[in-house]
Parts: sequence; C-alpha cells; structure tokens
Amino acid sequence: MNNNFRGPRTPTDSLRLESIKILAKLDLIIEFRPWLPTHSYRCEPAYRILFDCFSIGAPLGILLDLLGSPAPSNVNVDNFNFGLSFLERQNHVQDFIQRVHMLELQGRLPFGEVLRIEDLFNGTSLGFMKVLKTVNRILSALQDTYPGLFVIPKDAESRKLDAMDELLESEHIHVEFLRMIIDHAAFMSCESQALETALEAVVVIEQRLRQYHDRVLNSLQQARLSIADSTYPNWETVFAFVGLKLWFTQG
Repeated sequence: MNNNFRGPRTPTDSLRLESIKILAKLDLIIEFRPWLPTHSYRCEPAYRILFDCFSIGAPLGILLDLLGSPAPSNVNVDNFNFGLSFLERQNHVQDFIQRVHMLELQGRLPFGEVLRIEDLFNGTSLGFMKVLKTVNRILSALQDTYPGLFVIPKDAESRKLDAMDELLESEHIHVEFLRMIIDHAAFMSCESQALETALEAVVVIEQRLRQYHDRVLNSLQQARLSIADSTYPNWETVFAFVGLKLWFTQG
C-alpha cells in the first residue's frame, strides 16, 4: 500500500481543478496552514500536495476540531510524528470518518458521500474526489460558522501580480527556446538533403508550437494588464483551450 502514497495515478481535470480550489481555501485557515508543505507549492500539483497532507490523517481532524467536534487526542503540528506507519495513517483517517458521520447525525454537517479509508489510499481519481467532496462540505460548514474565515489576505493582489510576472517571464523564455530550435533545425537542414528530410516533421511541429505560444504570450500580456485593472482574466481564452486540438491538426 505504501506505493499509493503518491496520490491518484491518473488525476482527472475536474479533480485537479477541485484540488486547486480546496488548497487555496485551506491555506487561508491559520490553524491548518502549518500542515501544508508550502515548499512544494511551485513544483507539485495541488492534488499531490493535498494527498501528502491528507494521507497523514491527522490534519483532516484539525478541520473537525474547528467545527467543535470532540477530538480523541490533542494533535499539535509542532510535536507531531510524521513518520507514521500505514496502519497509523489508516487509524487517523478512520477516526476522521467516524467524526464526520457523528457530525452528520447531529445535523452540524450536511450528509454527503459515504467515505471509506480505501478512497484515500486506492490511488484512484474517483476515490480521492470523494475525499475532496467531504473536505469541501466541511469547509462550507466552517464558512457558515466563521463568516470571515476565507477573507482574501491584504497582499493577495501583489502575490497575484508576482505570479503573473513569473508566468510571463517563463513564457518569454519558452518562446525564445522554440525559436532557437527552429533556427538550428533550419541550419542543419541546409547541410544535406537527408537531414532536411529527417528534420522536416520537427520543423513543422516546432513552427506550430511557436505560433501557438506566440498567441499565448500575447494573451498573457493582455491578461497581465487586466489583472492590474482588477479584472480577472479568462484562462480558457488565454491558453486557447477551445478549439486548440482542431487548430493543431489543421494548421
């Protein structure tokens, strides 16, 4: 079972999106934030960060503590032993499931999906989505209990602009990298007919990639301006997801 400690093996788009939303909310809860591996934010997808956190088991109980559910033991992140065995992880998750069920019976949490231990550890998107839905129900209940819980921090706009600038810079670098590949391929093609034939497909693909990323870069530049004007960009439009497959196949 330890092989499943990397989370869903083939995460769906809906699972990825839901993970991003939930992670953003959890990061705003002061009591929960210490359990999140913040050093992983820029190199790990949200669903994996959440799995690494939830699979410990104990952090899930922190959310129920905030709802006033009596905890069987006092858990503190500062002295918590993160080197848990799989059985210990299971015990924490089972405790969480039982406490959720009790809150449902008390009417303090709306009924929802029936969660099982294997939903977290079986490595499937379906199972992990059930975990996310359960957490989402708890977050909604917390929001009703503490109306100011998910207030956006004062530096949110500044952080958003910094992230956008970083995205723009990385796209600039990628466009330049694609240009270099095309130039080198064109240069090598001039050396012999055999090389020209061999590189023909590469050049065509790279040219289409360059055209696409030129469009993305231009859209990102416009989106950067819209964020500065407090307008939220349409990311589907920025990355041209709609009709992208058709554009690549037809040129």
